[in-house]
Amino acid sequence: MKKFVVLFLFSVVALRVPAALAQSWVPVAANTPSVNSKVSTTPAPAGQTLNIVVGLRLQNVSSLGSFLQGLRNGSSTPMTHAAFVADYSPTASQVQPVVDYLASKGFTNIQVTEDNLLVSAQGTVGQAEQAFNTPIVSFTLSGKAAYAPAAPVMVPSALGNIVLQVLGLSNATQISNQLSMQQNLNVMGRNSTFVMNPSAGGADLSIAGLTPGALRTAYDAGTTSTGGNTVVAVVSAGSDLHQVIADLRQFELENHLPLIPVQVRQVAPVPTTQDTSGDGEWDLDSQSITGLAYSVKTLIFYNTASLNDSDLVLANDAFATDNIAKVGNMSYGECEDVQDSTLKDNLGTVGANVFDEIFAEAIAQGQTWSASSGDAGAACGVVTNLATPDSGVPSSVEYPASSPNVVAVGGTSLFVNSNYNYVMELAWDAGGGGTSNLEPAPIWQFNDLAVPTAATTGLRAVPDISMAAGPEGGAGAGVGTYAAVVVNGADAGVLGTSWSSPLNVGAWARLESARCNTLGFEAPIIYSLDTTQQPGSTAAGFHDVLLGSNGQYSAGPGWDFTTGYGSFDIAFVDAALNSAGYTAPAGCVPPNQVPAPAAALAATNNVGVAPLTVAFNGSGSSDPAGRALTNYGLDYGDGSVAVQGTPNLPSHTYVATGTHTASLQVTNSGGAISAPATQAITVLGTPPGCAAGGDQLIQATPGEFNGTEGQDIGNGTDVIQWGSVGEPASLPGELVFTMKVNNLTTVQPGFRWAFYFNIAARPAPGNGYYYVAMVSSDGPSPVFNYGYKTVNAAGFGQYQVLGSLNAASNFTPDGTITLVLDKSAFALATGDVLTHLEAVTRTSAPDDLTGTTSAGEGLTQESAGAVVPYTLVGNSTCASNAAPVAQLTASATQGTAPFAVTLNGSSSTAATGASVAYYQFNFGDGTSSAWQTLPTVQHTYSAPGTYTASLQVADNRGLVSGSSSTLAITAKAPPVKAAISTPKPGSTLGGSSQTFTWNTGTGVSGYALWLGTTQGGHDIYNSSSTTSATSLTVTRIPTRGRTVYVRLLSYINGAWQYNDYTYKEASH
Repeated sequence: MKKFVVLFLFSVVALRVPAALAQSWVPVAANTPSVNSKVSTTPAPAGQTLNIVVGLRLQNVSSLGSFLQGLRNGSSTPMTHAAFVADYSPTASQVQPVVDYLASKGFTNIQVTEDNLLVSAQGTVGQAEQAFNTPIVSFTLSGKAAYAPAAPVMVPSALGNIVLQVLGLSNATQISNQLSMQQNLNVMGRNSTFVMNPSAGGADLSIAGLTPGALRTAYDAGTTSTGGNTVVAVVSAGSDLHQVIADLRQFELENHLPLIPVQVRQVAPVPTTQDTSGDGEWDLDSQSITGLAYSVKTLIFYNTASLNDSDLVLANDAFATDNIAKVGNMSYGECEDVQDSTLKDNLGTVGANVFDEIFAEAIAQGQTWSASSGDAGAACGVVTNLATPDSGVPSSVEYPASSPNVVAVGGTSLFVNSNYNYVMELAWDAGGGGTSNLEPAPIWQFNDLAVPTAATTGLRAVPDISMAAGPEGGAGAGVGTYAAVVVNGADAGVLGTSWSSPLNVGAWARLESARCNTLGFEAPIIYSLDTTQQPGSTAAGFHDVLLGSNGQYSAGPGWDFTTGYGSFDIAFVDAALNSAGYTAPAGCVPPNQVPAPAAALAATNNVGVAPLTVAFNGSGSSDPAGRALTNYGLDYGDGSVAVQGTPNLPSHTYVATGTHTASLQVTNSGGAISAPATQAITVLGTPPGCAAGGDQLIQATPGEFNGTEGQDIGNGTDVIQWGSVGEPASLPGELVFTMKVNNLTTVQPGFRWAFYFNIAARPAPGNGYYYVAMVSSDGPSPVFNYGYKTVNAAGFGQYQVLGSLNAASNFTPDGTITLVLDKSAFALATGDVLTHLEAVTRTSAPDDLTGTTSAGEGLTQESAGAVVPYTLVGNSTCASNAAPVAQLTASATQGTAPFAVTLNGSSSTAATGASVAYYQFNFGDGTSSAWQTLPTVQHTYSAPGTYTASLQVADNRGLVSGSSSTLAITAKAPPVKAAISTPKPGSTLGGSSQTFTWNTGTGVSGYALWLGTTQGGHDIYNSSSTTSATSLTVTRIPTRGRTVYVRLLSYINGAWQYNDYTYKEASH
């Protein structure tokens, strides 16, 4: 978990003394300081900017307490947010004086939260000193500049009954990332059943990373409801969460989870210089919640600027004022009592009043906050050693876990067997637990005799429950399980109560969804499942953890200070809740009982040359019961996704060649999720193995790390820029891995530059990873070898060297490392798929490590993973870049429009060992066919003209013909018969002699003229032969006034066609 230690109070020299004011002053209730004479301070710069938050007092607190008690005993039901504001929030007449006072002291950007509990403002140190009658001093804390008040924070007495707390006057907050990461860990539940350390009872125990599927098995989610009807939340800070959401999507794809809706509620501006150090924390939170819940209605990040109290309180308040999420996670804490490990003087206490008010607001509305209990055992984490309990530090619990208005979640070491079934848990040796020195025991804990000291001291006891946190012995040692998550695009193993709390959120989301979100605040419900509430009694459905210690307290029967009531057996807790009366209300249908909708995915342009843009649509999706479809999650099949609430899905451009399976799942308003609907998208072009230098699959930003140990201790030799994989023709039978680091001007000793990978359906021995590496730990000159890596029982990485890499392996001073592997070493063949590709730089131990020494594999310096697997295509296919050759023929090349032509590409050829698989015809008239598998197509040319038709083909490897085959297609204009222009048809002839004139027509090669007394007759005149003339004079025409029938014949394409006319003879 993230820890921050707040140090408030110091002895000062040469302080600015606020000017005397007429009004009297009263101290605020929280953050009363005491003096530490050993801390050297100076006045803080008067012009330094401060962002403060003034917390106001709730109204009718006694009534609120009674209401909250009524929620527990069933006499009350959760209220709306509007009702809470009306009954308990400060009134506008109480808020306005605070706003006016801050404005009068020069503060700007004054804002009031919707529930009237917080007033935020921006000012300077000088303005704050005047406003709160206290000097603010600068000092050095852990080598960094810090500032804090040097005397009690005060407000005018007129505001004393309104203002409860002022936050933001100190930045003395030390954030310690307690996430310990192990890259390339043995991931259980994904593709293997390898376990280690059989127990005495014959069950297998393991040290491994647990996927969400394995965790759902271990904690017995079974056939219980998913979390699909419940909105969950995570408090996050420091960055824009772009990478965190990308990691969540990768995690969902890797673990075959639904793509859930995600919202970011930005409660304070993202810093101009983002702090991404917490992204691994928010990765763990979001992935652990959704993984155990399987699905949720929505995941909301309440994202703030930093882990300072003045920023965090805005996130907690937004959770309550929105009143959308039913359960939220806080994986951070600060010490209630802080002792400096060197000075041994009391530095002050944390006043948590404003947070407690906001947490109570959430409870009143039926919401739950879950908080990590800490990663320093019974001692607050002033000094931490990678999850090892501190020595010599007095007992102390952490806030907000110690708040009576949240669920405090401790840690266990979880053990599973080869089927991932639950075996046992130990109290995690670094899990936070103990008795608060400040917070009162809530009534549901005070009356529970199973909780030691709660009734006798009246103080809050921590934790309430526990979930998996990590192996016994901390990072890199011991036995137990890790969280298998994705951090910065790579698989990582993570431990800490930062894992425990979001697991609780995921479990509770399932139970809330099963009851249509009617459970409300979690903690008192859990305590009610202990119906005896006597020493040693247990809560129904929970695993009672009996062994283990956190440094001061030991686990034992029933509730204890290490694990509370223990961990969820979700199915048993679900049943216990039903037995206790916590049943689903009438008409409530859990997501797992709602009929699933049906997804339908349409795609245009399924086959084409890279870059290929494909349009998608899910409008054909439906629900059998007519429920609304609320979410469309589209996996494009290349590591990219789209998640939205409407069916008009975004188009996507595919760059990587090969066949990608796009997959759509839809969710209905009942939380049920459809089976996937798929479309195969074939992207043609040069296969990855034929690209010069290999296809770049892996990318890392120089100077950024995804492991807590990552520091540039190798002068740039450990900073990865990029990596690639390829099968160049120049090295037949070889697979080439290329890595680029900043430089290798000097090869640092004690390092390993490696590529890890798995082979699909063929895991490495011991469920490890195959590797190729350049190693400088075995001597002054680097060596190049290959083998596989496993993790031993002590948690150390073991490198089993199988042989040396090809002599072509090398490095250059610019930082390029080329690792050439004989494919025969791992029996690799064309078509094999490499997965979980990862380029890593590590400090290293000798390769012949036996596991009997205390040395380990070393620390990860930087790693970068590839989402897209690599499919071997063979070196020979690239020998001459032998593209297929298109050959186009046609059933005819000339004809009269409309001219129907069959175009044929079946004569096209491919290189030896390949075959022509795809055809695309361009008809030359502005239209073309889509890529198709049939070699023929028919097309009709409607307009006259000469067109150039062309054909491109692609082979079964995806290679496209270098040039098109073309044909000229001529569509002639259709023939038109000649027509008489004079005399005008139907008119009276001029006499016994008449000249007939006609136009040429179209496609006419000769003419003939007939005159007769009957239609079609020629008894008056018959031109004796075909003429090319367009006029003839006919003589000896009778002049009796009768009808004359005239036929003009046109000779077209070897046949006569005619037009008939009638005229009137002249009469005398």
